[in-house]
Amino acid sequence: MKTRRLLALAIVAWLCCTSISAQVAYPKEMFDEEMAIQVKYKGARPTITNFISSYFVSDEEWPEIWGTCRDAWKAYIAGKRLEKGCNILLDSKNGFMQFTQNLREAFGDDFTAEDKYYIEMCYWNCADKKHRVFAVSVRGKENGRWTNGQYDGVTFYVYNNNSRKMYHVPSEDLGITIDYKNVGDIYPVHAFILPREGKDVIQETYLGDKKTERRYKWDGMRFK
Repeated sequence: MKTRRLLALAIVAWLCCTSISAQVAYPKEMFDEEMAIQVKYKGARPTITNFISSYFVSDEEWPEIWGTCRDAWKAYIAGKRLEKGCNILLDSKNGFMQFTQNLREAFGDDFTAEDKYYIEMCYWNCADKKHRVFAVSVRGKENGRWTNGQYDGVTFYVYNNNSRKMYHVPSEDLGITIDYKNVGDIYPVHAFILPREGKDVIQETYLGDKKTERRYKWDGMRFK
């Protein structure tokens, strides 16, 4: 009787694990090989530095704030001085980087001390131990409030440990749906703050003077 009970419990546990695995697995259709980015690194696994350098590997001209960030990153890893108003915070242990451009320091008194651009990049491991997620957030601040800039938003890539490639994935496929619905002439302004610690992403939204905040919690493979 005891043996049968143990066997039954083992079968139930196996079925549960199989069901969970099938639910959280990333479908192959999620990944577009033509848009894949090869991540180059030495050692057992890639670091945040490897992810960022691979992301910026193209020598093509990057537009506006992206070009400023890429040039700052290349200068930073080369040990050179960054342009005025630019700063990079790199937390290798937690797989996080934040680039900041203070527009007043960079361009003069036409801007306030609160006018800044932020680009954040980070990565974390997935529960299946086969993938990692690399996230990129861009947000601008003007007079203390987030702006609706051309490049603002959040982008996700899923990295495959075997192929050493990362693939752009729509935020909806990872559980983040962004609502751009307006109320009359008022349109929402969203800002996404990436985690320096942990894996949760915070979304701050302004609709006129009303501010709301939502925390997307990572469940191992997707946000919820």
